[in-house]
Amino acid sequence: MMKTMRIAVAVLLFASFGFAQKEVPMPKDLPPYGAEKPLPVPSVKSARLDNGLTVWLVSEPEFPKVAFTVAVRSACTVTGL
Repeated sequence: MMKTMRIAVAVLLFASFGFAQKEVPMPKDLPPYGAEKPLPVPSVKSARLDNGLTVWLVSEPEFPKVAFTVAVRSACTVTGL
């Protein structure tokens, strides 16, 4: 049974290569590449609250949305679950 399964998988794998899309050559009349632009790095402001929580503010004025991520570092382990 297992040998039959391996043979079937091998046949399907080799058959899929025959139906794979052939590589199409790139057109010769493409425009030249543009000048490279530097990637703007957003400003990051960091503050530590009274309870020890560190807050980072990353301002990107081009994106009108608010998103946040909470990450907690801990040395304790939970057992008994």
